[in-house]
Amino acid sequence: MRDILTHQYDRVNLNTLWDVIQQDIPKLLELIEPIMTNDSQHY
Repeated sequence: MRDILTHQYDRVNLNTLWDVIQQDIPKLLELIEPIMTNDSQHY
């Protein structure tokens, strides 16, 4: 998807993009936030 967003943005399916924003990114954030919190305690 990154390649299309970056280089072929005229081919972006806005419905698919919106689904990713609504569904996948929150799930990813749930996984990343604990790592970021734990990692920041070490610095």
